[in-house]
Amino acid sequence: MKSRKLVAVVFGSLAVLAWSLPVTAQDAPQSTTTTTQTEGTPPQTETTQKTETKTKHKRHHKQVTTEKQKTTTTTTPGQPDQTQTTTTTTTPPQ
Repeated sequence: MKSRKLVAVVFGSLAVLAWSLPVTAQDAPQSTTTTTQTEGTPPQTETTQKTETKTKHKRHHKQVTTEKQKTTTTTTPGQPDQTQTTTTTTTPPQ
């Protein structure tokens, strides 16, 4: 007789617990998080070279050549890595 009461109490407790769990789960807000990472671009380098040559004739047919060189390097910075995080929280109606 005691074992039947014990089984009934245990079964009753489990039934109440089982019925309350779905109600509790429905009340909890649901969240979705999406993270997107975009890789940046490397810096770009452009090099320009300019050479200028001048030739002059001096007395007695002597030739003098002057040469100038100019090198210009331009570096454009790249784009940094970007991370975007979006979190959506939905609360069910009560």
